[in-house]
Amino acid sequence: MLRTYNDSMNAKYKAEILYKDEWVNFCILNKNDEEYNLDDIIVHNLPTTLKGRFITNTIGYNPTGWFSEITIEKKNIKFTKKLV
Repeated sequence: MLRTYNDSMNAKYKAEILYKDEWVNFCILNKNDEEYNLDDIIVHNLPTTLKGRFITNTIGYNPTGWFSEITIEKKNIKFTKKLV
């Protein structure tokens, strides 16, 4: 079983997907709809198909509360280390 943790501020990695020709933040969710705390072990052991959500509607820099939830292949997700 993979470890999860709702405090994404402690995550070592961020996940992004390509949406409308832009890389956007993608919150990967487990079976309980909790966000993964992405570290080396979790990223390596994630299944090949993942469920998650991302913001699809913003006005300026402010999200207007419109999230989309999708299932996506792990190979289509970009994982990058967060800057400390």
